[in-house]
Amino acid sequence: MLRHPTSKECALQTQEQNRSVRPGVRPGVRGWIAVARERSIVQRALKYAVVVGAILITINHGDAILAGDIDPRRLLKMCLTVLVPYTVSTLSSVGATLAFRAELARREASRNA
Repeated sequence: MLRHPTSKECALQTQEQNRSVRPGVRPGVRGWIAVARERSIVQRALKYAVVVGAILITINHGDAILAGDIDPRRLLKMCLTVLVPYTVSTLSSVGATLAFRAELARREASRNA
């Protein structure tokens, strides 16, 4: 049977995941990249990239697609179009995740003080 972790277990897990996130200290590039590679962040960014990318491709290249005018240059532009929502989603998700974890760390530090 599944059980919910205790608050102490959650706190220990959070501390372990966020070794690089301390109150008032930026995690650095390695910490940022580690968060950006987390499964939930990547999955969310991929979902947004597919949906928003498809909409943007339709808006920007729909006439060329319908006309069958797809050359390598246009294909590259279409790939870059999908990359934009992926990047925006990743940036915002990592920023929100780091801010949330930093706040948790601050609360934990103030509770232990």
